[in-house]
Amino acid sequence: MPAQKPETTVRSPNRSSSRVRNKEARRCCSRRDQARGGHARSSSFARLHVSRPPRDRVNALLSFGYSLLIRDATAAAARVGLDPMLGFLHVVHPGRPALALDLVEPFRAAWVDTAVLRLIATRGIDRDDFVFSSAGVALTDRGRRALIGAYERRADELTTHPRFGYRMSYRRLLELEARVLGKWLVGEIDQFTPIWTR
Repeated sequence: MPAQKPETTVRSPNRSSSRVRNKEARRCCSRRDQARGGHARSSSFARLHVSRPPRDRVNALLSFGYSLLIRDATAAAARVGLDPMLGFLHVVHPGRPALALDLVEPFRAAWVDTAVLRLIATRGIDRDDFVFSSAGVALTDRGRRALIGAYERRADELTTHPRFGYRMSYRRLLELEARVLGKWLVGEIDQFTPIWTR
């Protein structure tokens, strides 16, 4: 009989009931808030974000930026051999990459929100880059290209890995996080604690 693993930050995939996931999500959010001095994602637009449909220009930028990040997280999970559809904190629905959604949480503020803030601050986007309708606000092709450029520039910026201490791009950091999670799932490491980026 194999030795039982010590309690870790992320629960085993075998305990995937909605109740356990909700409890774990609340605990992770609480730990994140404590680590940030009680100011959850204070440098981001997180509390202002309304995703579907975006009601204003900032939400249109955030929604598209988060879509790009989820795409990259889905690809990162698949590259390291994980199924991006089976997550821990997000409920599994057909066609919804729950694991990718779990992986992007630490990266939203540091990657997407920062790219959006810089794009606005440098006047890299203006009112003509949006389409307004009764259904909500959307980006034009030119607006999407502007945001993709800002997103890619941020993805290639170097940051110090909070766990390992060496510098790498945000894109590499995302893939490494997926790789570490995979190692925990197969028992190569005893604990997995999601990182929080700046």
